[in-house]
Parts: sequence; structure tokens; C-alpha cells
Amino acid sequence: MISKRAVTAAAMTATTAVLLASGDAHACSIGDFSAKATCDTSTGEARAAITITDKDPSGTPADITVRIRMAVGTDGETVGTGHIDHPTAAGASTTILVPWLQGYQWNVSVTAGNLVDERLTDLPISPDTPCVPATSPHPALTALVR
Repeated sequence: MISKRAVTAAAMTATTAVLLASGDAHACSIGDFSAKATCDTSTGEARAAITITDKDPSGTPADITVRIRMAVGTDGETVGTGHIDHPTAAGASTTILVPWLQGYQWNVSVTAGNLVDERLTDLPISPDTPCVPATSPHPALTALVR
């Protein structure tokens, strides 16, 4: 015969297991996100490519905001936004192109699950070298050569 105490203990254990499992399904931490800045000239002009990677194993979608970092560290103007639909433990990324500023830090904020506009602590920094698009021959000169 099973006692009431044993039944109650078994029910509490099962409930705790279900709550823990469901909590993990929606877990999302700012530590799941990283960002880096590189030079991008694919548009024909110098841009900073801010690549944000999300390694959240729960798959919680995330909205990303990139803002200018003011000298005192506060947020300035929003210069770009992005979205990561289905992150995985292996990582999913999005790249946001913003104006090029050599050696510049960017504030990157995340809204996902229980995170609301939470800023990454490890900020991306544009390389401290010029970002210059490759020069192409002037179209009129190309026509003359033909």
C-alpha cells in the first residue's frame, strides 16, 4: 500500500521536473550572444558589418538593435536592426550594416524571451584601419578601351 506522503512526494517531484523542463525550453541569456565588427564594401561604400551570433539552445527568436555608442557609454541613435528566427546551440547569425567609423564601439541590445533591450557586455569594435571600397575603372574609360 502506498502512503499519502509517497503519493504527494511523487507528484511534487513530477511537477518540479515538468517546470524545470519547460523553464529550460524558454531560457535565454545575454551570454548566448556575441558580436563582432568588420569592414564591408559589398555595397560599394565603406560600412561596418556588425555580426551577431546567438547560441541559445532553446531556439528563442531574438530582435537585435545596434546603436551608436556615445563617449560616456550611453546609447545614441539607432543605426540598424536585425532578427534571428531560429537560434541553435551551434549558433545562428545575422549581420547588420551600419555607417563605417574606424575604431568605433557599438552598443548592441537584444530582446528575446525574458531579455528586454539588454545590452551585450562585450561590445563589437570596428577595426582600427581604414575601410575603403575597391576602386573600379570609370565607365567612360572602360568604353574607350574596347
